[in-house]
Amino acid sequence: MVEPDPRCEAALDGGLDEAGWAALGEALRRDPEMRARWWAAASARAALVQALAEDRGLRRHETPLRLRRIALAAGLLLAVGVLAWLAWPAPPAAPAPPAMIVTGGDHLRPSAGARFAAVDDALTRRWRLEAGRLDVSVTRDAQGRGFAIETPLLLAEVAGTRFSLEASPERTRLEVGEGVVQARAGGDEVMVPAGSWVERGTDGWRLAPGLHPWTTLWDAAPHIAGAAPLRRGVRTALAGSPACAGMPGEETPNLRTIAIDLPDALDWRGDGDAVVELRYSLTAASEPGHEPRLLLQGWDHGPALLTDLPGDRAGQHRHRLPVAGMKRRGDGPGARIRSLIIHAQPADGLILLGARILDHAPP
Repeated sequence: MVEPDPRCEAALDGGLDEAGWAALGEALRRDPEMRARWWAAASARAALVQALAEDRGLRRHETPLRLRRIALAAGLLLAVGVLAWLAWPAPPAAPAPPAMIVTGGDHLRPSAGARFAAVDDALTRRWRLEAGRLDVSVTRDAQGRGFAIETPLLLAEVAGTRFSLEASPERTRLEVGEGVVQARAGGDEVMVPAGSWVERGTDGWRLAPGLHPWTTLWDAAPHIAGAAPLRRGVRTALAGSPACAGMPGEETPNLRTIAIDLPDALDWRGDGDAVVELRYSLTAASEPGHEPRLLLQGWDHGPALLTDLPGDRAGQHRHRLPVAGMKRRGDGPGARIRSLIIHAQPADGLILLGARILDHAPP
């Protein structure tokens, strides 16, 4: 026999205040035995209502059998309804928003269930995103390190900006809020400005209007890493001549030179929509009128394309220089470009970190 509970009786008599109803509801949610007591008390109360109705009907002959059964059903329905309302499991608490990850001045907020991890890299603040979404705010690093997130389909590289990256095995979407992000995949890359987006899927690129991918024609990475010749030292007018044959670290009093010969297989003439991308650092800002200079030089007194490089501040620089906007010196337009040369003042402390020639990728 189920023992009665005074709280159930008080509830059925209408004698519970708001706090009492709350306590009863919590007990019913948590305790199956308490729910059995409530059901027994409510059933007994419904039977009592029926008995009273029958007694009055017999004495007054005014309550038909159908109405008495309706009264019993109504009492039981009320009991069931109150029990369901009180004992219904409390809704689960809303999941807490994903925790913000702060590393130095960078902020990363992952979506729920995102799979990502930091990658050990001494030169770049690098992360790997396998699935889910990362909302990222990046600051410039005091040591000049870049920031990169790689997914199974795309590599996003920035210096200081705000962007979001969402990845799955089939597609990666990049949305840029501030600054510019470089997206690389399949040998191509896209510079994505603020307010724009790109997607890279297993079937190729999807680009916001006005964007187009670039492909690398030449990369100086082997030269800078020491796996291919890179000449430094004496002032030079023509690459590919003995005037370039300086020793590593050698300088003239007035000008420091870095020269790299382009490969013979690259029959490039400085035309079309090509750009030269340079990454370099300066230990001091250049004197006005004596900024570093880039030359794209032909041999044997051939023509040269030249342009000044920004040198208004110390630190790392990264610039894309359209070849079409460079000054042309000498005759014979359209001759093959054979060397990339950089002139700088020794006091600038210029260090070449990277050089590439890029052109529009074929559709």
